[in-house]
Amino acid sequence: METVIVKFEWYSELLKKLEDFFPDSQKLEFLGTHHAIVTKNKEQLKKMLQTQGVINWKSCCRFAAINKRLHDVKTEVSEKNGGKLTMSDEGNIWSVTSETLKTLFVPEGFSLKPLTKADVDMVVTNWNFADDGVLEYITALIDSFSSVALYNQGQQLVGYMLESHYGTIGFLHVFEEFRGQGYSKVIVSSLAKKLLENGRQVHVYIYSNNTVSRNLHKGLGFQEHPGIYSCLVHDPL
Repeated sequence: METVIVKFEWYSELLKKLEDFFPDSQKLEFLGTHHAIVTKNKEQLKKMLQTQGVINWKSCCRFAAINKRLHDVKTEVSEKNGGKLTMSDEGNIWSVTSETLKTLFVPEGFSLKPLTKADVDMVVTNWNFADDGVLEYITALIDSFSSVALYNQGQQLVGYMLESHYGTIGFLHVFEEFRGQGYSKVIVSSLAKKLLENGRQVHVYIYSNNTVSRNLHKGLGFQEHPGIYSCLVHDPL
């Protein structure tokens, strides 16, 4: 199934298929049931949601990062397919540029490395949203996208962050014994700098109630975009 992304006003690319990001040989079960539909046009959204085979309305569906302005469309289509739509949480999209990013130096004796396939199980274990097929999904992300892992003087892994397939950075994790020392800022700053130097745009989705993450990214020069985005859950009745 094609995943259509109609670009946001601050995106520079129009992406058509998730498969374009990964080798043809990789059949990703996780992505087979996850679709990214991004549009500001209500009629386009309604048409895509009603296209046969895009959404299995007979099962429970979770819609992430939906602009509140489009809630009525989701509600209408959900009810038309015999379901009920409820909101689970809210958040905002933040972005940073080369001009606004606060670059932090890696502490003396520390080093940055990309994640490898050997780290897949660890990332899956630490991810709160693990689902069926997520093992191959994380493997594909590490293979195809940018990541940074911070190691201390003793080559202990302090924390890491990945770029996702839908244009944001995330999966930020700092191990408990290293928290409260500013390492998360170093990791976020390092990955953002790496992407910006490669001509990429850098975005992150942050839940409204995640004050720590909001303050962290704001302190690094990320700016919040207007509009509240929320996660909606469709339950078939």
